[in-house]
Amino acid sequence: SWLYSGVAACLIVLAGLFLWTNLSMDPGQKLYKTYYETYPNLIAPTVRGESASNLKADAFLAYDNGDYQRAAILFENLQQEPDSDYALFYQGICQLELSRPEKAIPLFERMKENAQNPDKITANWYAALGYFQLLKLEEGKSLMAKVAAKTGHPFQPKAQEIMSKLK
Repeated sequence: SWLYSGVAACLIVLAGLFLWTNLSMDPGQKLYKTYYETYPNLIAPTVRGESASNLKADAFLAYDNGDYQRAAILFENLQQEPDSDYALFYQGICQLELSRPEKAIPLFERMKENAQNPDKITANWYAALGYFQLLKLEEGKSLMAKVAAKTGHPFQPKAQEIMSKLK
């Protein structure tokens, strides 16, 4: 009977801890925690056995390895090169990973409307999540509405779900 009492006490404590952490979070932080996922490296995937070393390869290798501090610095250096719209975006993702949404949002907002990889709508998605993390729900909501309105975009269903939660 002591064993059952101990197990029951542990379950009660764990349930209380879970509820306390989830209920004490602000709505914006809950949205960020629920919907944020690191964007995959679609520009220069790391291939085993390849040893090509240049700024772009080094930046994406650091990104793929989760070294977001180093990757952010390398992506910042990459912005000087032609056809490097992606560098702003991935630097923004690195800043979100480092819990610095105040640095990430301006990077996403600087992306050109005609940026191809990744697109401006994807940047709006991550900027909105950054605003949610900063508890600026109205700013995040206005960007999330743009994502929700973009028919066929991969983030549209999640954006519509978020918009329904924010009503």
